[in-house]
Amino acid sequence: MGNLCDNAIEALSKENNNREFTVSLFEKGNNYIISVKNHISSSVLTDNKDLKTSKPDSVFHGLGLKTVNSIVKKYNGILDISEEDYTFIVNIMIGIPS
Repeated sequence: MGNLCDNAIEALSKENNNREFTVSLFEKGNNYIISVKNHISSSVLTDNKDLKTSKPDSVFHGLGLKTVNSIVKKYNGILDISEEDYTFIVNIMIGIPS
């Protein structure tokens, strides 16, 4: 959660206008759903499809989404990154342990 929110806040710091993001956490069926959305002025997935860090010291940055993805996989979940209507969206679904 922390990394996803940090990424959203950092992206919004580069925006001139709409600087809002939303975080949703809820249960759906037997799953936990986490969704983080933030406004974008242009397509991140077109401009940076591999989602590599834009920070100059990439040795110490750019590991967040990789770490999130490995945690999601560890718990047999699904990570989906998409865009819609100038919104960058990260959705995670993880099964509720029985």
